[in-house]
Amino acid sequence: MEKLRLLAAVVETRRAADAEIAAGRYAEAANHLSVAVEALRRLTPGWLPSEPKSRKLGTMDAQESNRGASVAAARTKDPLPFQLALFGRNSSVPQWAEAKGLEVEKVKSWVKRPKKGGRRIPREWALKIAREFVDPVTGQTLVPADESSWPSGIKD
Repeated sequence: MEKLRLLAAVVETRRAADAEIAAGRYAEAANHLSVAVEALRRLTPGWLPSEPKSRKLGTMDAQESNRGASVAAARTKDPLPFQLALFGRNSSVPQWAEAKGLEVEKVKSWVKRPKKGGRRIPREWALKIAREFVDPVTGQTLVPADESSWPSGIKD
């Protein structure tokens, strides 16, 4: 009966973690998952290690990152005002582009650096974005339609 109760707790905490992830609350999700792991340890003693014996997996370091992680880190290293405004809304460039009916790759190219595949943003869209992202307290735009927001420039 104890094992059945623990298994139900694992399922329930996993559901709670999924809900937290969907809402963007990753710290809370991690807490739920740690509860689930602890319940699994009690459910299956000896199956899950309590502490890793080594940080190495065979001959490869467990902390070695892959190319995707490196690319993601580079994208968020020095975010532009447009990206910061989207982060503030728990959104991303692809989500915003799709909502506006634009090609995702084209919009992504607007936030790239000039020698990294960056493309100049049309002035019409720079102005629309400036009007869309306004600080409710000050009334000022969070994404000015100028070179400070768009490193590849603005085309007329």
